This record gives sequence, C-alpha cells and structure tokens, in this order.
Amino acid sequence: LARQGANTLALEQWWKRPWLGWGTDAFRHAVRPEPHAPAWVPNVVLHVLFDTGVAGLFLLGVAVLLAVRGAVRALLKPARSWGSGDFALLGLLVTFGALGLCYQMTDGTWMGFTWFAFALLVLSTRYALPVTDAA
Repeated sequence: LARQGANTLALEQWWKRPWLGWGTDAFRHAVRPEPHAPAWVPNVVLHVLFDTGVAGLFLLGVAVLLAVRGAVRALLKPARSWGSGDFALLGLLVTFGALGLCYQMTDGTWMGFTWFAFALLVLSTRYALPVTDAA
C-alpha cells in the first residue's frame, strides 16, 4: 500500500510538470510522502516520468527499443546455426525482459547491474555472428 501511495503521489505531481519532469532524484525533495511511504518512486515508468518527463521517457524508450530490436534481429536465424554467443544473447534478452517486469514493482535503475546488463545486451548484439547465405 505504501508503494501504491508513492506511485499515486508521483503521478499526481507529474501532471504539474509533464514534459521535462521535476529533475533527477527530486521525489523526496519535491513532495513529502507519507511517513511510511518510500521516498522514491517504486515504478520505473513513473520514476522516469517524474524525474525527466515525457522527453526522458521517450529517450529511454528509444534506447531500450533499439537494443531489444537489435538483439531480436540478431537471433532471427535458424536455431541450429546458433553459437554460444547467440545463446548468451538470448539469455541477456530474457534477463533484461525480466528486469523490466520486476521494475514495475520496484525501480532498480539506480543499481549498476541494470546498466551492465543493458551494455552486455547491446555489445552481444553487435558481436552475434550473422548468418551467411549459402545460395
């Protein structure tokens, strides 16, 4: 219930500055949550909206979509032609998807492993071996 209250408060306050948000880590300073509510926004989408507004959510969304699109495109080949790099890329794609789901209940974008996993996803996509046409 405390997280729900923080999410509701963040959404209400976001409407006051929807385009550029309140600034990084502004939630605990811009609003005074209830005593038992977290001093942070527990949902990654609401957190990005609150901090950076629609502009920041758009830029983050583009970055994530480009990374996921590249990974999916690299894996669109027959599975029998996959190497160990392709399986690692699939694992990273699943990991990043699981983090995305988990971050709807608690925001972990401030943790280093999130960005490390994102960087591994992007780099693994670049190093996935392309399929060579035999025809």
